[in-house]
Amino acid sequence: VYSKGPVIGIRHLQAALLLAICGNYIARLNVSVVVVAMTDSATTNPDFPEYNWSEAQRSYILSSFYFRGLYHHPVSSGILATAILSAVLPYTISEGGWVAFSVLRIIMGLFQGLIFPCIHEHLAKWSPPKDRNRRGVFAYSGADCGSVMAMGISGLIANSSMGWPGISYVSAGLCGIWCLLWLLLAANSAPSSKLVGQSERDYIERSLKREDGFHVQKIPIPWRALWTSVPFYAPPHCAQCPGLGQLHHAAADTRVYARRAGDGHQEQRLVLGTAVRGHVVHVLYISGICGDVAMSRKWMSLNTLRKSINTIAYWGPSAALIGIGFRARSRRHGPLR
Repeated sequence: VYSKGPVIGIRHLQAALLLAICGNYIARLNVSVVVVAMTDSATTNPDFPEYNWSEAQRSYILSSFYFRGLYHHPVSSGILATAILSAVLPYTISEGGWVAFSVLRIIMGLFQGLIFPCIHEHLAKWSPPKDRNRRGVFAYSGADCGSVMAMGISGLIANSSMGWPGISYVSAGLCGIWCLLWLLLAANSAPSSKLVGQSERDYIERSLKREDGFHVQKIPIPWRALWTSVPFYAPPHCAQCPGLGQLHHAAADTRVYARRAGDGHQEQRLVLGTAVRGHVVHVLYISGICGDVAMSRKWMSLNTLRKSINTIAYWGPSAALIGIGFRARSRRHGPLR
């Protein structure tokens, strides 16, 4: 029997630092609020430039972030780049218009890249197996919290004295603060951390059944096995594509659709998008607890549990998006209530 270290230790701090994806998602999803504010200043602060962009040009801006392909950067560099690009965005738009806006969004997408594999790796090095699920739910909830915040605060900022440029500046500030915290507090693994105590370090490493020198060894990458593995190709098709088609559309385009569907103010339109992701935050924790209970009591296999939860997660948003498409035309000229 060995000590687990403090009840709340550095391993919990590392998971908390991963909530930084909250800032990433604010910068990622506030674009639809920015686009509406920039092209319809009557609904926000009218003291800032207004642009007469076509529907096609606005669509290029909204979709440009996802032109990133399979490019990959570490968590820290991705968020640092997001901070810098968000800070220079208003100045770049004034010079290059919607083309410059789209290019910066593409670059931001490239740097954010496949950030979740980096989070997987960090959690795997810091989380004992019995705590990994809860730690993972906590870390990944930053994405949904960021989505809610992007929708909840962006309209308020656009209506304030900062106007629509303030949305980018706030995003840059949040990401910049996190980069500083990551530099001071984060570590690749427990043995490399200067903050973790000996008892907590031993607990993490022993629970993961790692021998001395594990973190310094070079493990060859089985490239051939990867590229010829069917399961390797399954996640992009079974998870990423439906996610982009449903949740990201609901988060990024609902507010633009609401602008075309009605004459409501910016805050009213944001209620649509905020409701979607706000509910996800609650369901995320509930489903995690239910999944742990189902597995501990052996109500179903892990495979069945995963398929059941994913089916509910994707069929629900699909039905909601269909409902939005059939929204009564009688509401077209009235404010959103």
